[in-house]
Amino acid sequence: MESHAISMGEALKGLRVQRGVRGWVPTATRKEGPGEGSGRVVRRANKILLDGDNLRKLCPDELRGMCSLVSQEPVLFDGTISDNIRYGRLDATQQEINDAARKVGAWQFISSLPEGMQTRVGDRGLQLSGGQKQRVAIARAVIRKPTVMLFDEATSALDNIHEEEVQHALDLASEGLTTITIAHRLSTVKNCDRIIVLDEGRIVEEGAPDELLAKEGGRFQRVGVEVLSLHPFSLTYVFVLALQ
Repeated sequence: MESHAISMGEALKGLRVQRGVRGWVPTATRKEGPGEGSGRVVRRANKILLDGDNLRKLCPDELRGMCSLVSQEPVLFDGTISDNIRYGRLDATQQEINDAARKVGAWQFISSLPEGMQTRVGDRGLQLSGGQKQRVAIARAVIRKPTVMLFDEATSALDNIHEEEVQHALDLASEGLTTITIAHRLSTVKNCDRIIVLDEGRIVEEGAPDELLAKEGGRFQRVGVEVLSLHPFSLTYVFVLALQ
């Protein structure tokens, strides 16, 4: 994925994400609310390329078919677990549904339920815990067989126990895929291959998490130190912010 911007100050100017790489971009635009800056990327950029193709020229249905999204609040419908996974790809067989659940580590809890895959989740998945709902949503994303996986605050609404379970599922789901992670928690991005730090729309640092945290005086390292001073027993609270 590449972004070629045409003016100063755009988010994601010069961004390149290689296929099969898991990346995290800690950025937001000052004086704008959540999501407002990212919503302007396509409007301001000359072109954003995916596998060399300009997104503007791709059929929307084709583009959606290449991507899977796991968001902060999983959307489940009042049906069975099997039905909710199948919504990712309506022609999926039961074996493929089972395989998707196994791939993301959801099979253990599903098979422990009296009705297994035929367990009804209730309206909005109220019969399942937060971690269980999210793992069903991840299995649904996996069964689409996407090229790009997007994780948008996928663990931010979970407690520490469920976060660890879901993070493991996210790691399994992202194997072999280009993965873009949006997160406020460092624990969510510690397994990313590459982190890109932006300042005023320009890349100022990039590298593996350990490399950036070890870089004295670096932007990402500075954020980590600030977090440690506030929460000395955890590196969980890294915030998406505009660099000063």
